[in-house]
Amino acid sequence: MWMFDYFKKELGATIISNELILERSGKKFYLHHGDGLGPGDEKYKIIKKLFRSKACQWLFARLHPGFGMGIAQAWSRQSRIRSFLKEEYY
Repeated sequence: MWMFDYFKKELGATIISNELILERSGKKFYLHHGDGLGPGDEKYKIIKKLFRSKACQWLFARLHPGFGMGIAQAWSRQSRIRSFLKEEYY
């Protein structure tokens, strides 16, 4: 998503950001990550749209890399803390 063409240039790999439908030997395969497809999890769906926004990607690309990494690490840390607090122990 935010890698632009890095994987293509460095690895020759293609990033598929949406679904991929393949047909092999008369069988159809539907491949998709799955997050955000079903009902609910509205916060995730909003964040996903925000992250896929060309405007947000353009703005983020203009940040100093150290600042951008700081934002990403803080976001990740908060996510882990929230996940830990939601866990139930038996």
